[in-house]
Amino acid sequence: MKDTFPHVFHGRRRWLFATLIGLGIIQAVLSVAIAFYTPQLGTAFAKSGLTGRAGSASGPHSNGTGMSFPALAALLVLAALLLGVARMGERVVAEELGNDYVRSVRKLLITAALAPQRPTSLGTTIARSTNDLSAVKNWVSLGIAPLVVGVPLLAGIVVGMFLLIPALGTVILGVLVVFGVGLLLLSRPLLGRARRLRKVRGRMASQISDIVQAGPAIRVSGGINREVTRIDQLSARVQRAARSRAVVSGAMRGGASAVTALLSVLIGVVGSLAAATPEEVTTAIFIAGLMASPIQDLGRVGEYRQNFRAAARVLYPIFEDARLFRTRQRQARKIAARSQHRGDIPGLAAGALHLVSGGALQEEFPELVARPGARIIITGSPTRVNQVLRLLVGEETEDYARMNIAGRELALLPATVRRELVGVALRDVPLERASIARIVRYRLPQANVPVHELLEQVGLAKVVAELPDEENTVLKRGGKPLSVSAQALLQLARAIAGNPPLLVLDRIDEPLNEDGLSHLRHTLENYPGILVANTQAPEKFLDSYTRWNVDENNG
Repeated sequence: MKDTFPHVFHGRRRWLFATLIGLGIIQAVLSVAIAFYTPQLGTAFAKSGLTGRAGSASGPHSNGTGMSFPALAALLVLAALLLGVARMGERVVAEELGNDYVRSVRKLLITAALAPQRPTSLGTTIARSTNDLSAVKNWVSLGIAPLVVGVPLLAGIVVGMFLLIPALGTVILGVLVVFGVGLLLLSRPLLGRARRLRKVRGRMASQISDIVQAGPAIRVSGGINREVTRIDQLSARVQRAARSRAVVSGAMRGGASAVTALLSVLIGVVGSLAAATPEEVTTAIFIAGLMASPIQDLGRVGEYRQNFRAAARVLYPIFEDARLFRTRQRQARKIAARSQHRGDIPGLAAGALHLVSGGALQEEFPELVARPGARIIITGSPTRVNQVLRLLVGEETEDYARMNIAGRELALLPATVRRELVGVALRDVPLERASIARIVRYRLPQANVPVHELLEQVGLAKVVAELPDEENTVLKRGGKPLSVSAQALLQLARAIAGNPPLLVLDRIDEPLNEDGLSHLRHTLENYPGILVANTQAPEKFLDSYTRWNVDENNG
């Protein structure tokens, strides 16, 4: 399962990681330098003569560093500003790293949503694309990135402290080790509580999606208050789960705050016992203060890590589906490349259709052989009709049927090739959010599709011309602002683009008005390929046709 997620250390992300490591080292050097030289400002000021006292015999404006007070103060101010710039750069690079990684992850999620291997709901998909992907991004940008920066930073500070004051360096190292062990002990309960919270949130998202989609039925049945109460109960469960997780994550963050305060106290105690000079103790306390920010970040790392693991348990199987789909597409492209020289099956007309049941079906359907110009009306039980329609458009696997069209095995072809052979218009499938021109060209994006001619052919040219942006009008919410009849005709225009050998229509005539049916009839009269349609009233747009009852078998 580890190979299911995209690799974090890949491509340009390698350079981002290298940049973060460099920023961590820079911050460590600047922190040690500031901590070491700041206590010497007092000595430099006393020797500068700015107090009104006589300068020391060692020379005017000099101190143990060989720099005057103004020069030392200016360099320390510059170092502090550079430390802030490095911290800002760290945040920018970390955010870039997280979003770059989530961009790769999102592609897998959308692929799995568009080619699902298992049933899912709209609410669950939305929850995964927001909550789960946010957990992934936070782990990379707010978890991994602080580790990459914080470890070199803290290591550099500890090493510098060992070189300056070994006893105090030992104290700092010991406290950090205890802090790390505490985070590890809290990580397991945090994972369990994060998983419970994510599960409850996902259930609530699915419930909200189902309620919104069933809104008209709920209003008619007087169930608004009942459904609101139901969501409120789920919200209470989310609240309890979030509070439970916050107890553990709060312990991690509180521990980080306590560590920074504890370091200052222990440094003072150990410094006194070790007879350290005031300057050494001041330096150590100053270093402890500079360590506060990375320690606070590390206190949140465990929370982000466990939230990511909880999300990953849900995303792993989904991403496996996406990778399986991509593997099949690569195999299909290879098969298509090997078989592109083949022609039609001997004995069949050019561009003919041959469909025969496979062994995976419990009951076989009649074999279908059709030549260009055939008009076939599919009949039978709704379940079987829907299954055969999925076979015709290439959504089912080759185990269920073998289908040849124009000499090509449809189930073995990638979608980019299959779309050239089959045009599809389905009543229950909403239009995507896109411009009208893009929708018409959607099947054949690389071809020079005559958009205006196709719109005129299906009777939409005048309707589209009246829109503010004409063909560039972006349709939203399933096809608005077009009417239901115009949406069906637009699907027809897309389906016939390029005159594919096979045209599949699923109840596309039902939303059409009289004018729309007239244009459908005219379009099909000029269509040269094979038509397979699922309709209850074929006589409204066809003069002659053949019925194909898929409930009959060959036995």
